[in-house]
Amino acid sequence: MTRMTSTFFAITLCALPAMVRAQPAGYNLVFQDEFDRLSLRSGGPTVEGFHKGQGVWTPENEEGFGYEWFVTENPATFSPFSIDRSVLTISAGPMPSASVSVYPQETRGKPTHFGGAISTFDSFSIAPPFYVEARMKLSDNPAAWAAFWTLGIDKGIGPPSNRYVKQWEDDVIESFGSTETYFASIHWNNRESSPSFTAPYLQRTVGIGTTLDLAHSFNRYGSMVTKTETIWYFNDREVARMAHPLGSNANQPQFIILDLAYGFPWEKQAHYPERTASIAIDYVRVYAPPKQ
Repeated sequence: MTRMTSTFFAITLCALPAMVRAQPAGYNLVFQDEFDRLSLRSGGPTVEGFHKGQGVWTPENEEGFGYEWFVTENPATFSPFSIDRSVLTISAGPMPSASVSVYPQETRGKPTHFGGAISTFDSFSIAPPFYVEARMKLSDNPAAWAAFWTLGIDKGIGPPSNRYVKQWEDDVIESFGSTETYFASIHWNNRESSPSFTAPYLQRTVGIGTTLDLAHSFNRYGSMVTKTETIWYFNDREVARMAHPLGSNANQPQFIILDLAYGFPWEKQAHYPERTASIAIDYVRVYAPPKQ
């Protein structure tokens, strides 16, 4: 989840009508959330409680990636997640005064803001080959760091369950406050860590530019992960592909994460607007070939 762009290219795409994507040939639907309701796990606020709870999505309550804390309604007394007309909204922005006392006053040297992150860590994971897709509308707030990604189940979004594994991450989309450009990435360790050695987390990233306003229209972001390569799609059109690097392990079960962070730690002098950002997700779907 760090931004280091190794390749950038632009694609010129016209707006496409909203439609349900035909499933990939030979693949069946194995996971879906149309967000007719918000299915958060109910066992919080502790990690152990969420793991024992019921629901599709596990909300995170921890320091985020940017200048925010990912929060849950308990103990924050408000939720960054909401559902309206079968669309999930995730918000991020200045921490409400009533909740500030629950969290440290600053995050990475900046005043406390909030964000939201949910994952299927406790409910769903899948090993390649699979195709994952979300229909999303992004944010025009210059502090909005939106992401839709998959992560190897052995690590998890919080403290890793096994820190000595080879890790794998596929960022289907990361958006850094832009309404016309987003990024797709893979991250991996090419060797296992040990008590005396931490394997570097490597990455390859492509930047994808469009002629569309990604904050004012819904678009479909997809990723086909096979045993040998990752292929990214935008509104059903292939926009990039990468062979899996030598020594990586993409063939581990992966779970889904949706999040909205606030601010970018690598921009040390940046000044962000004191207003709330939000992204909207119409659905998340996963397809896979029949089990042999």
